[in-house]
Amino acid sequence: MTTSVERRATWPGLDEVCPSWCPGGHNPEDYPEDRRHWSATAEVGVTCYRPWQGDNNELVLACLFLGLRQAVGARYPKVELIDENLRGGCYQLQLTLDEAAAVARTLLELVEQATG
Repeated sequence: MTTSVERRATWPGLDEVCPSWCPGGHNPEDYPEDRRHWSATAEVGVTCYRPWQGDNNELVLACLFLGLRQAVGARYPKVELIDENLRGGCYQLQLTLDEAAAVARTLLELVEQATG
């Protein structure tokens, strides 16, 4: 029999149950802007380029970090994609669940077109 352990985020003035995907480990001294739930992060290596450079576009190796993030009191999480390339740049996208599903469907459709 498997039993689940309820994890709670206890911040001053707040007592919130962690979502099932959040490993817990929250600190009561977290700054208010850092109070959020997060999932394990998946890493996906990608190659990017700068399209405005025409035929001389530069390929940049990057790593996308993907995971769930949910602000304290938020009803739903967002899917977070962070691009950290080898040149020290960092870009972050936060997608709603509907937006992430639309991106996922589109990516799968494009892969199907290419391989299909």
